[in-house]
Amino acid sequence: MLVPFYKLFSQRYNIYWNFLTEQEYKKKHEDKLRLERQRLEEQKRKVELMVDEVLIGNAESEKSHNLQGSNTNSGTHIERNWRDASNAAPSVMI
Repeated sequence: MLVPFYKLFSQRYNIYWNFLTEQEYKKKHEDKLRLERQRLEEQKRKVELMVDEVLIGNAESEKSHNLQGSNTNSGTHIERNWRDASNAAPSVMI
């Protein structure tokens, strides 16, 4: 069981210290900083690669993404929504 060091009376204990030269310490510190920079760059790259999605047929999603068009048609095929645009007048889908 772990207890505070000051409560250890008449008991044997060991303490292990890492001894490093100044160069070893600097290298260890630089390695730690390098790894932290790599982690932050990877996190930034992941954020840059995020993909956004417009849910076609969902009015709220289309509006929030400022989806605009004229002469467009939309519908559902095999449980998937679609939208297209043409030079012809829009058709009415029932």
